Amino acid sequence: MDEKDQILLEDESATKMSMKRSAQHSKLVPWMRKTEYISTEFNRFGITADRQETKLGYNLKKNQQVEDMYRDKQSQIDAINKTFEDVRKPVKEHHTKKGMKPVEECFIFPDFKHWQYLFTHVQFDGDTITSDIPEEEKKQAQESSIIKAMNVDDKQFAAVFVPTIECLTNYMDDLELERPYDPDRKYEFLLSREYDWKMEQVPPRDRDAFVFYYRDGIFQYDEIDSNVKMTRRRKMYMSRKSKMMVTYREFNEEEKAEMDKRTAELYEQPKTRKQEMLERVQEEEEN
Repeated sequence: MDEKDQILLEDESATKMSMKRSAQHSKLVPWMRKTEYISTEFNRFGITADRQETKLGYNLKKNQQVEDMYRDKQSQIDAINKTFEDVRKPVKEHHTKKGMKPVEECFIFPDFKHWQYLFTHVQFDGDTITSDIPEEEKKQAQESSIIKAMNVDDKQFAAVFVPTIECLTNYMDDLELERPYDPDRKYEFLLSREYDWKMEQVPPRDRDAFVFYYRDGIFQYDEIDSNVKMTRRRKMYMSRKSKMMVTYREFNEEEKAEMDKRTAELYEQPKTRKQEMLERVQEEEEN
């Protein structure tokens, strides 16, 4: 996040305290003097020390210029409004790389239709398909594969199931009929590989990874909710002939409420760590 935007999102009370504390430290006290060093190394502790201190003070002053921009709420509002004015200015060249010029400008919007779903970035350590699927159908099979958490003989792992050729044909029929699925049909999948996984949940305030795509004439994006690293198991717990039958259904009321909540969070500012800690303490006190 840009440094200026980060300061705009901070609590106003914290900014006031920081300004007040900085004002106290910047006061000049006539009866105080700088520390003098006694040493034979004059080049290190003589005039050079003053010059180093001068340079250090200059850098500190330079870094505080951003904080001085937002001394009150009105200056913050003006800075926010300025961002809307800046975005209307045409981009003529790259901000850091000389010689690079833009070819096209376009807007990027959140994917309002699919924001209700959770998106996970999954990293595999190799090809996920082991079955004999023709090369032309392989990409579609990878996109239609299902990752399922398994528990066999108290052993927990993740399994990747790949659709059969018949299942891919059924998916194509659904696409031609413009329907998400056939409720009276069972879609067949075959076990491809087994994996050990490591999952990292990303809090809303720390999410900085997104997926971008072009759809319906505009560029859209969704945020990545979590990261998962999959490590292939050499020795599989289940038989390679294992199958999984999938029947699709409508979302129930609980699932719809959870998706509506995620859609509503799109228009809310993520909670800070301090707010989350206070809410956690309040919940513990109530319980």
